[in-house]
Amino acid sequence: MTARIRRGLVLWDDNQKMTARTRCGLVLWFSGFEGQHLEVGVTVYGRISYAHHMYDVQYIGQSADFINVMAYNYTGEGWTYTIGDDHVRKSASRRIDKDWITYDAPLYGRDDNNVKASIDYWLDNGAPPSKVNLGIAFVGTNVQIEQSLALETRVKSIGPGLRGFYTWETGHMAYIELCRIQQRLQQLKNGSVETDSMHKSTIMQYRNYWWSYESPMSLEAKMDYLAEKNLGGVMVWSLENDDFLGRCGVKFPLLKYISRRLDDNIECTPGRCCIKTTHRLRNCRNHY
Repeated sequence: MTARIRRGLVLWDDNQKMTARTRCGLVLWFSGFEGQHLEVGVTVYGRISYAHHMYDVQYIGQSADFINVMAYNYTGEGWTYTIGDDHVRKSASRRIDKDWITYDAPLYGRDDNNVKASIDYWLDNGAPPSKVNLGIAFVGTNVQIEQSLALETRVKSIGPGLRGFYTWETGHMAYIELCRIQQRLQQLKNGSVETDSMHKSTIMQYRNYWWSYESPMSLEAKMDYLAEKNLGGVMVWSLENDDFLGRCGVKFPLLKYISRRLDDNIECTPGRCCIKTTHRLRNCRNHY
């Protein structure tokens, strides 16, 4: 798999149900770009419960040049969807207040709210693996919980967490903010950081604050899965949320690792990537 820059257009889901009328609209939309030497793609939600009502997977798989599956934010937003004849209406209430929160983007899980389930749904329903791009978020969930001495994988949220110094949002933080917290907690005796070996997802907890996010270790597991499934590539949301200043080490650590894993000239082992040559590996870089 080799990374490449695409020249084209991307259609984003606007919460419109896939009916005969909207399918006809898609046919016209796709056909309108024939002969223009553009690649046309779609970006879709990762939740299976949503995709089942909203997408004609087989048609999209045949017509689009690539499909970005947003396989993240499974618990960060608690939109309640109401399926109507033509559109989906959603209630504007984030699921970060007095609700159960678990991993933001786990690779595996016991229910449908995980990366593997989302990708498998598209592949099982006719989308070619080479057209499916794995969506990865450089942001994570941040909530306030009842204080616990043990690191919890499933917590009861009592409200949004701390504001980030960069995004200045409640409920979510960018990796550039999260990596600084991670470094600090790894130095404290009463702070906890863990990448779950079962779900392949990273969480942090300090007193009554809890975070779930994409770390270098969890990202490594997802890139292994991408290679196993022979997927087309990666869609990132979004570049400015990576550690672009190098506050925690090198600049753009997550993006650089993704790029290396998609480069056929580079060989990666757990925590390390090296350039392949005829006789040996060289210019090795540690990932974590």
